Amino acid sequence: MFVLLLALLLPGCGSDEPPAPIAGVDRDKDGFAGTDDCDDSDAAVNPEADEECDGVDNDCDGVTDDDGEGVGAWYADTDGDGYGDLEAGVLACDQPAGTVADSTDCDDTQAAAFPENPEVCDEVDNDCDGRVDEGATDIILSFEDLDGDGYGNGDIDNIGCTMPEGWTTEPGDCDETDPAIHPEAEDTCGDGIDQDCADGDAVCE
Repeated sequence: MFVLLLALLLPGCGSDEPPAPIAGVDRDKDGFAGTDDCDDSDAAVNPEADEECDGVDNDCDGVTDDDGEGVGAWYADTDGDGYGDLEAGVLACDQPAGTVADSTDCDDTQAAAFPENPEVCDEVDNDCDGRVDEGATDIILSFEDLDGDGYGNGDIDNIGCTMPEGWTTEPGDCDETDPAIHPEAEDTCGDGIDQDCADGDAVCE
């Protein structure tokens, strides 16, 4: 009888494990008895306690350091661009590997996509504004070149990430029906034709 009584008074002696709960017994006097308390040897640990970053399941919810003071929100940064995925967040006291505090990445599989990144012609929403290739820094301004002389009509242009077939990036052609007439052509004196698209027929001396 004495041994049994001693075992009840000194549970867990010689062990770091919390004593086994006993129905109806509140050893730590925290207001939670038996199986309602996950550690009946520590009054700071009970179902109504605040979770802290201390390696202890303070609130007895079965998870250690999952919320409360000192816990931060971290987001997966799979593509390594410094911006995280809002849909892949975790709560932790210490920053897990491969995560960041930011949660504004619109595509965490694409390192070239994150807020305020300059838009370029790559069919990716680089700046995360919901549009692709708009206002790209490497966009092409081209001009229709009907006669194939490498110079186009400056009044008919196209702005885009690709240049249409039969167009050119060089404007200045004054006659799109004759490939011999363009800004680099040699002007012939006295023929009445402005071959170089400069200022009319060449003056004969």
